[in-house]
Amino acid sequence: MKVKEYARTKYFTPEPHTPYSAHRDGGFGVVEIVVSAAIITTVLIGLVAAFHGALKISAETGKKTQANFLAEEGMEAVRIMRDMDWNNIGNLSTTTQYRLAFVNSIWATSTAVALIDGVFDRTFAAGDVYRDGAGKIASSGAYDSETKKVTVLVAWRKGNATTTVSIATYFARIF
Repeated sequence: MKVKEYARTKYFTPEPHTPYSAHRDGGFGVVEIVVSAAIITTVLIGLVAAFHGALKISAETGKKTQANFLAEEGMEAVRIMRDMDWNNIGNLSTTTQYRLAFVNSIWATSTAVALIDGVFDRTFAAGDVYRDGAGKIASSGAYDSETKKVTVLVAWRKGNATTTVSIATYFARIF
């Protein structure tokens, strides 16, 4: 059998050609387009919301980090004041919240409110220290006029609430 004759057999007879409009074997209908658009929109909205949330968390983390640095700087400023003269912190009232001011290249106490970067309020308080019979720091006992407990507090607004960071340590009259 020759090739031309074999192609005309019933196994190799091509189907009659049907115009494209007569059958649907591909493409999208209106329903498929609407469903695809809804899925894509949902994914995009989710990505935008996640990105927005990440930006808010990043900004708040940055503020908390800055507040921690300001608290540490406040503690160092009080240490410098103590090193210059014990009376700078030894004679402070234990019922007053003080602020730090850098005046003429010297750290000093102030009670005037001055926000740092227009956001942070840094205060510190000097508390009395008591010692028990063994000489250890206690909540009551003999008053130790040569030691003060200093607490530095940094506060800032977060929405309708105030967020704070604080650190505390003891300073002794060593000079």
